Amino acid sequence: MIDTVVLTLTKDMYHISEPDKFKPSAEWVNNPTAKIRNMQSKQNPTKKELLAGIYKPRLTIAHRINNFGSQVMLKIELSLPKLIYGNNFDELKLKDFSDVITKLVDVLKDMGVIVTANVLTKSPVAVIHYSKNIPFTDGSIPYHYINKIKEANIQLTLDVNQTDYRNDGHSYKWHCNAYEVVFYDKIKDLEKAK
Repeated sequence: MIDTVVLTLTKDMYHISEPDKFKPSAEWVNNPTAKIRNMQSKQNPTKKELLAGIYKPRLTIAHRINNFGSQVMLKIELSLPKLIYGNNFDELKLKDFSDVITKLVDVLKDMGVIVTANVLTKSPVAVIHYSKNIPFTDGSIPYHYINKIKEANIQLTLDVNQTDYRNDGHSYKWHCNAYEVVFYDKIKDLEKAK
């Protein structure tokens, strides 16, 4: 299942309809005479929204220099299951794709960003996180399996930069520059967040 994605849109792919929803205001994006070098505006869900169970993506508009020259990019970072279900326990399926796009168009419009479904369908994905929920029905607990994975001392073919055993043993990860693999207890993670 796909969990978290980061989409990157160039200026011709979106329109900022409410620049004051960003901090600082993204008015500079719509102003052709503005000095935009090193400019950046963000919009994240507020504490009030999070407490009310309202999920919104994190948005960043920034002036970037890349291989194609200088561009104003919109970065959209979001958890797809949280967007649709309000949690990351329920897994999405391929048939949910059109619902994800429709919901994201509506949420972005509410955030002051106009993007069409067609653009989102074809937008470049900069980062993608896959996940798989494994429910235990035999009475065992994730801590036991995470501990066994840690003890296995698995030899990886790529150089591993970091291994962590976190949250009192309820999370274990392998990290290198190319990828990261994490095993964690989602219920413990949820309890800690609350």
